[in-house]
Amino acid sequence: MEAKVVSICSSFKRGVAKKNVNSGFLKEGHGLVGDAHADRGEKEISILLSQFLEPVVRQLGTHPEPGSFAENLLVYGLDEEKVGVGTVLQIGEAMVEVEMIGKDPSKKHTYSFHGFSLLAEKGLFCRVVQSGWVKSYDSVLII
Repeated sequence: MEAKVVSICSSFKRGVAKKNVNSGFLKEGHGLVGDAHADRGEKEISILLSQFLEPVVRQLGTHPEPGSFAENLLVYGLDEEKVGVGTVLQIGEAMVEVEMIGKDPSKKHTYSFHGFSLLAEKGLFCRVVQSGWVKSYDSVLII
């Protein structure tokens, strides 16, 4: 199965859900242009794998909107067993490198969705190594 981008999400403020904008420009050394988390020096973009939503959907009985967990990209079909720190992903025209999986558990997390902090637990935090446009339904390839 080919991995695909489900959504590209952005917000103007930190600590809130993001909204699906359907496309965006990932800028090297910056992140998703227009997003509150961009240009902060680390964790330029965040990726959430859609399979991590399944337990939440079962517990809540509803499907969260894209961006509900404050992710920049929601990706379907990417095998988490094949992705680790240092993995490079081609996403649309852009390339990103995974720098961290989850957040440091000793630090306070600023956002959760109905008590779930999926990015803090399992999010892929990446730096942009090649600028480019990404849009919904773009392929995601491990390089």
